[in-house]
Amino acid sequence: MDIDPSKDFIINVCGNKFINTSNIIEIDDKNILSIYPPENKASSIPRISASFFDDNNNEIAWICENEWFGSINAFDIQTKGNTITIRKKLGKYSLVLQFLPENNIVIKTLDLSYNNVNISGSEGKEFYVKTSKSELVLPSGDSVSNKVPFWLSIKGNKIYVGSTNIINYETLNGTKYTLPGYREIDNIKLSLSKNGGNQDTLKIESKGGISGVGFHYDLPEVEQKTQQIKLVWNNTEDHAKKCACGSGKLYKNCCNKLHTRLEKLLNSSFKLQQKMNEVQSIYRKPLSFHFDSNNERHISFGVNEQNVLVNINKQTGLSIENLIFAFLSAIYHKNGFYVPEKQYYNDKRERVIRELSSVILHIPITAEMSREGFKISNFFNPTLDKMKTTLDERDKEEALSLPIFRIHYEAIVFTRINFQGLYLTRRYIDEMKNLFQQKSPHALLLAKKLIKIMNDSSPYEQNGVLQANYKCIKLLNSIEENEYFPGFTPDPYKQYLDDLERKALNIFV
Repeated sequence: MDIDPSKDFIINVCGNKFINTSNIIEIDDKNILSIYPPENKASSIPRISASFFDDNNNEIAWICENEWFGSINAFDIQTKGNTITIRKKLGKYSLVLQFLPENNIVIKTLDLSYNNVNISGSEGKEFYVKTSKSELVLPSGDSVSNKVPFWLSIKGNKIYVGSTNIINYETLNGTKYTLPGYREIDNIKLSLSKNGGNQDTLKIESKGGISGVGFHYDLPEVEQKTQQIKLVWNNTEDHAKKCACGSGKLYKNCCNKLHTRLEKLLNSSFKLQQKMNEVQSIYRKPLSFHFDSNNERHISFGVNEQNVLVNINKQTGLSIENLIFAFLSAIYHKNGFYVPEKQYYNDKRERVIRELSSVILHIPITAEMSREGFKISNFFNPTLDKMKTTLDERDKEEALSLPIFRIHYEAIVFTRINFQGLYLTRRYIDEMKNLFQQKSPHALLLAKKLIKIMNDSSPYEQNGVLQANYKCIKLLNSIEENEYFPGFTPDPYKQYLDDLERKALNIFV
């Protein structure tokens, strides 16, 4: 693709223009269309990525970091000059795409289905999005700038649509702002149209039951007043005393630096303080922070009689993104999103169910983090790099004789790679997929079934998280999946499965 790094990159989707907008369309676990910044400081060229599917979730064409690919399984792909046309059947266009020098991609026609979501539109006509419960109709020609982190994000049954003008905001002293943000559409049909001015006209049609449209926006920067937070640490008032963490070092040479940095982070972000205050409000308990060198995760939370505990890995856990993740985890848990509340096993099965519940709960949390503009591209890299090293060191003979619970664990890790694929490069995902194919093929096959279950369960909602846990562990417990693996025993997860079934009795058919 012909790209001039000195000029803005423009994508036109059926009449809707995007200038340097990162995530343009995403559906569940797939990045449909995005523009990422240059890969490193030495490059100034933005990276374009896209995926296009047929009606059976088969990828028929894609753009991988400015390179175009077409699948031999597509019904018909035709290139003529600077235009690419894909038909799903005779006379039925899936995609008409045009490359215009310099820095222009024009999607003239789009008819896409993925995970029971339908997106369609063409130049000069309305743009239409439909899930099983929600619908969105957008007018042609609605220009979107880079003030919002995304345009269309479809998660389960909900549709989120970004806009440069969500609300006209006026402060008490009379200063006026036009604020960007996004709308959340739940179980309604929302039709937008222009009234001749800057504001949209909204037509809302309920589909029955609990439904609505939400408006999300950030206050103007002058209104985002942070509180001054001063943390108090036990037994560390004297910098010349040994640190309470047990390292044997003086406090001033040990955790004092971490404590100072944590205070700076908490005082640096209005959004971070909002989530911190929300945690303390819903639990009616103060937050307590602890640093732990042995914490396997970047960051985690727990609750005791006095406090909500935030445990931070000294080496990898201290960042705004990790703190936001911990606060959101606490909020989601308090709101009834499922996580195991007790230990079920004293062997590797416990690690499997913990990893499974963690991966499923991360799906809605990281989606919210992305909507709110937090950068999470490096959030899971240490976990993934550790798995990559493990697979690299494995020989072919070992790959075909892995014990059952190791296969289960690695299958779940691959589902994490799949769902965090929105925040990783396609090349990295393809590299990991090829590595699994060579070094953990049984886990890869099992992961594909787990991914389908998770998508079908809509894990962006409270009931969906529990349903995904139940159906995934039911698959892992089945004889058909496991009888040929070393270490097989019938019903390995029966105790946990029975408990999940009792919890989920009212939402499963």
